[in-house]
This record gives sequence, structure tokens and C-alpha cells, in this order.
Amino acid sequence: QQKMLDKTMARAQKARLEKIIHPVLCHEGGIGISLELDFILACNSLHETKDPASFLAEFFGLLKPEGNFLLMEPRGHLTAGDFDAEVALARQAGFIEIDRPRLFAQVCALLLKPSADRGR
Repeated sequence: QQKMLDKTMARAQKARLEKIIHPVLCHEGGIGISLELDFILACNSLHETKDPASFLAEFFGLLKPEGNFLLMEPRGHLTAGDFDAEVALARQAGFIEIDRPRLFAQVCALLLKPSADRGR
């Protein structure tokens, strides 16, 4: 929702972070950008997509090796099983789950795109 992106950027400007944050309003068919990113935040949104596996695969392709992806969903909106299923889809896309941080009123998973030589 554009309204949420506008609020996010207003807060980013107050914190003087607007030059390093690139908000993206996605469309049904995908994310629609071609950047190489260090970090992706999907906040309260993956459960709204028709094909979460496709979005996760696109996220994976956008991240640099060793880049982080923070998946956040509203606590109480999804069951624990639903959130676990989202994380399982992320693992199928190639991500490694690092942590389940406790943030705000959210359920979260911090994920990593491994480098080609990770684990050697």
C-alpha cells in the first residue's frame, strides 16, 4: 500500500536514512525491480500475495550473497503453522534461517542468502 510506504519514508527522513532505503510497491506479478540488495524487509505483506513462493524466489535473486531478509508478519494474524509454512517456502527458495527475533507485535524470521562458498 502506497500509504504505508509514505509513512515509512517519512520516518526514514526523520532518521536521515532516506538515501539508503528504497521502498517498492509491488504488483501482483512480482516485485518489478532489478537491483542488487544487501537487505530486504517484507513486513506484513507476504501472506497477502497470491504466490508467495514466486515472491521469495524473486527476493532471493535480488539479494547479494550473504544478504539478509527479514520476514515479518502480524502476530495473531497468521497461525504459527502458517508462518512456519512461509519460512519453509523461503528455505525452498534457497534461504537459510538464522534467527526468529522478537520484534514489536510481529512474528519474524531472519534469513540469509548464502554465498557460493558457504559451508566449505
